[in-house]
Amino acid sequence: MIPGLVVDTLLLALDSPADTEDNVDMPRMNTRTILVLPIVILLAAACASGGPSEGSDIARSEPLTSLDRFLGAADDRDLVAMGYLFGTMDGPVANTGSSVGCGFKRIGSWIGMGERCRSWQEVELTLDLIATILEHDSYEVIESRPVAGRKARTTRFTVDLVRPRDTIRAVPFEIAQAGQGRWLVEYIDLVKVTGR
Repeated sequence: MIPGLVVDTLLLALDSPADTEDNVDMPRMNTRTILVLPIVILLAAACASGGPSEGSDIARSEPLTSLDRFLGAADDRDLVAMGYLFGTMDGPVANTGSSVGCGFKRIGSWIGMGERCRSWQEVELTLDLIATILEHDSYEVIESRPVAGRKARTTRFTVDLVRPRDTIRAVPFEIAQAGQGRWLVEYIDLVKVTGR
C-alpha cells in the first residue's frame, strides 16, 4: 500500500510542462507535492520494521507446537525463527519496532517512562546465547499445565533436555498467548540448564 502511495505522490510532482528557453518540455515540482512528500517519507519510515522480515504465522498454533518449533529453531540456530517464537503477550522480540515508534520510546526512556527499543543486533545476540544454552539432541515434555493469575493465557511445560553427555531434567518453559492467536515462549529457566 505504501509503495503505491509513494508512486502516486511522485506522479503528483510532475506538473504541466513548463516553457523553457529551448522550448523543451521539462517537468517541474508542484507546491502541493513538496508538502506531501515529507509526510509520505515519514509514513514509510513508520511502517518499516527494524528487525528481519518474516511471516508472523510461525507462532500461530498451539502452545506445544510453538515450544516444539522454538526448540527446533534453537537447535538449528535459526535466530530469526526463534525471534518470532520468543516474546511476551505484547509480541515477539523480533518485532523491534519502527524508527518513529522507537524514537518515542527512546524519549520516554530518558524521562523514566519506559525502556528503549532493542536493536535487531541486541536481540540476535541474546537469542544466540539462548540457543547455545539450549543445545540438545532431543527433548521430552514431562508435564504441561495452565498458569493461573496471568493476563494472557499461559501454559507451563516441564521438559527434559537430552544432551550427548547428560540429561537436564524438569526445565520449565512458559508459553503465553499473544495477539492474533500466536503462542510465544515467554520464560525459560536457563539457570536450571546452566546449573548456576
